[in-house]
Amino acid sequence: MSRTEKLLKIEDVAECLQLSVGTVYHLISQKRIPVVRISSRCVRFRREDIEKWVEERAVKPDIKKG
Repeated sequence: MSRTEKLLKIEDVAECLQLSVGTVYHLISQKRIPVVRISSRCVRFRREDIEKWVEERAVKPDIKKG
């Protein structure tokens, strides 16, 4: 992580993903989204981790030739 890179808050990630804050908390509790755990009650997110996480879940079109 670069020194100038800011970590995102839950509200930032929820807005970016167009999800509710509650849904983001749910994803965290299920360990389904990458987080940076600052303390037992405080988490932040790296923008690059979230972008990669979204890309990994993107459904690729099934292009059939013929």
